Amino acid sequence: MKSEDEIHKLSYMLITQAVAGDENALSEILNIYESYHNALVTYEAVGENGMIYKMIDEDKKNSSTNAPRRSYSKEMERIDMIPADLFQFAYIPSWYEQLYELSQMAAPEPWRFRQPLYETQNTETPILERYINQVFRKQAVDYSCAPTGQAGQIFYLNQEFACFHTGLNTKDYKAIYMCFSRNKRFNSLRKWCFKGFTTEDSPW
Repeated sequence: MKSEDEIHKLSYMLITQAVAGDENALSEILNIYESYHNALVTYEAVGENGMIYKMIDEDKKNSSTNAPRRSYSKEMERIDMIPADLFQFAYIPSWYEQLYELSQMAAPEPWRFRQPLYETQNTETPILERYINQVFRKQAVDYSCAPTGQAGQIFYLNQEFACFHTGLNTKDYKAIYMCFSRNKRFNSLRKWCFKGFTTEDSPW
């Protein structure tokens, strides 16, 4: 059993840092589980005096604790980490106009507050704007933490094209995707440029 102090040390933030390749975070996790690793590689040996001693196989211990580092390194080679903020990920022109077009494409929903508590710059689709930002954040985090072979099912990403399922459907129940292409603008630091919202039968 782990002590309460040890359990509290194993936080979600620490785990995400280790997944992102932080060596210090990974070492801290291995330290938390060191007693467990020792138990796995402990064997009994008979000493010259006939007494039975418990010994730790250091070779097996090093092999088991180095495996996670190799695994995380392989993951980092496989995955281009996606920032959780949509506007850090892509250059997005005419955002409010794009959201309005999405509201017309999707099945009817009340995307505007009836009695807003405060004024927003986006007066037509503030609820839809908040929804898309939250969906993107979740997809980006899930993609970056996904095991090998599953990341592409969450957020499709290749050299020239990227997209994810918004969770919305058209009036005739076709899935709507948010699509991006490589950003060719020299005056932008974003790798991607928002291309538009489209359905699964789009030629894109």
